This record gives sequence, structure tokens and C-alpha cells, in this order.
Amino acid sequence: MAENQSSHRQCIEKWAVIGGTVLAHVGVACALVVGLGSFYFSYLIIHEGHVIPGSLIGGGGMAALVGTFIYGTRSRKQERIEKDRMNKELISK
Repeated sequence: MAENQSSHRQCIEKWAVIGGTVLAHVGVACALVVGLGSFYFSYLIIHEGHVIPGSLIGGGGMAALVGTFIYGTRSRKQERIEKDRMNKELISK
């Protein structure tokens, strides 16, 4: 019984790690598409002679990607800190 439960838990953990990895790669691919798309449309607009709107679109696309990256990094760091605190509480009991 305990062996089955252990095996099941390990299988769930394995798929959680695989799912996290897949989501990370999909996120990077989506960011690449958004970044290249905003730069391409920015280029087209600037090429037509609209420098300020084209620059705003290109800069806005880059700012959105950088902001999302910073937000994700901070939230993962906060999550690790919270898990560490919870583990320390469990150990101290």
C-alpha cells in the first residue's frame, strides 16, 4: 500500500515538473512571437514615416516583455521564500 502511494506521488511530482518545463518553454515562445511582432509592426509604421507612433509601439512591446519577466522573477522568488519559511516552521515543531 505504501509503495503504491509513494509511486503515485512520485509520478505526480514528475508530471508537475514536466508540465512546469513545458509551460516555461511555451511562455518563452509566446514572448518571442509578441516581441518580434511588435518590432515588425514598429518597423512598418516607422518605414511609412510615422516615427513617434512606431517608436511607441516598439518601446511598448519591449516594456511589456521586460515588465512581465521582472514580475515573474519576483513572484517566483517570493514563492520560494514562502515555501522556505513554511518548511522551517515544520522542522521547528
